[in-house]
Amino acid sequence: MRGSLVLVAAAGLAIGAAFVYASKHRAGETTAVAQPVAAPASSSSVTIAGAPMASAPPRPPDESRSAQLFDRNRDMPSDPDLATDYEQINLDYFHNALPKASVRWESGLADLGPLIADNFSVLGLTDGTMILINPVVERDPDQRRRALCHEMTHMAVWRQDTGHGPVFQEQLRHLAELGAFKGIVATDQEKDTALATIHRTISALETEERALTADRETLDRTSEAAVDAFNARIRRQQEGAAEYNRLIAQYNLMVSYPDGLARERLTPRADGTVR
Repeated sequence: MRGSLVLVAAAGLAIGAAFVYASKHRAGETTAVAQPVAAPASSSSVTIAGAPMASAPPRPPDESRSAQLFDRNRDMPSDPDLATDYEQINLDYFHNALPKASVRWESGLADLGPLIADNFSVLGLTDGTMILINPVVERDPDQRRRALCHEMTHMAVWRQDTGHGPVFQEQLRHLAELGAFKGIVATDQEKDTALATIHRTISALETEERALTADRETLDRTSEAAVDAFNARIRRQQEGAAEYNRLIAQYNLMVSYPDGLARERLTPRADGTVR
């Protein structure tokens, strides 16, 4: 699987500031909200009329650990802050239709990601009655909100879709449109197109930045026309930098949209793990 894409900070003469690009997650993302735990499939062979049937696919290696996490949080009280967030989102976006649920921080979710794939992270999990949230998002209000809304969406459609199918995606999109969390719905192709635009933009900015640095040294400061032309280039460079930052912010909202499909995009191995 591909690792997360991290763009480094860049500072420029005309830009005049450092542009820090947040870590972003693409197809094969390294961060995602995991699927809720489904009932384990039998791994034993079945015989019909004396003919052996193929064994069921191996159980995903993270399922047992997920069950343990739910068991150790069963009948435990909710975290007060998470409970407040849950109740407010339930009231504002679900017409208070979701059941009362235990919502807790669970550091053990950090164990699940490596069981799924290298550098994979699980931000939240639900079994339809309880929600566990990874403390890694505790200090990131936007990410925390996305993780909680994702799990609450699972609870809302649990009887129709326990995975990340069309019913789940429709409900999640509805929440996004209502402004329940920050995120932009985008296809993989739209994300790739946005990323290609970002690369072209920064390449052009860096080329002009080098040219501005060289031309500054030879600028005829006694010529008003030459100085005006140079300053106009500086202004265009600053406008380009502002547009670049807008593209970065837009792309980050695309890739942070919590559709939960990161795992589905990974390539499965025969032993149930993925890459």
